[in-house]
Amino acid sequence: MSLDDIKNTKKYFCERDDLLENYYDKNEIEKLDKRIKPYLYNKKWFPFAQLVGGDLYLMLDFDPAEEGQIGQIIFYVHDPDFIYYIKETFTELLKDTLNNLNDGKIKRHE
Repeated sequence: MSLDDIKNTKKYFCERDDLLENYYDKNEIEKLDKRIKPYLYNKKWFPFAQLVGGDLYLMLDFDPAEEGQIGQIIFYVHDPDFIYYIKETFTELLKDTLNNLNDGKIKRHE
């Protein structure tokens, strides 16, 4: 995403803190990975990549739960809205991407 896209997306759903309990019951909230605080929106989440036409966002999490790590990568999915843990660091996300390329899962031109 461009810096303008990040800024506009952050204004849309990451400019306030809003707990999952305002939208989901306890059973649904328990599905949340323990490394992520139980929020649907959080001021300290920063989107950096948009997937599938805007309903999915990769975000840096600068407000993790105690079990998490500052800067971990999380995934916001729209409809139904929920947050998923992806990787501990951006570096780990890139390593997995490179491994997928090297394993031939993604064709590359040489």
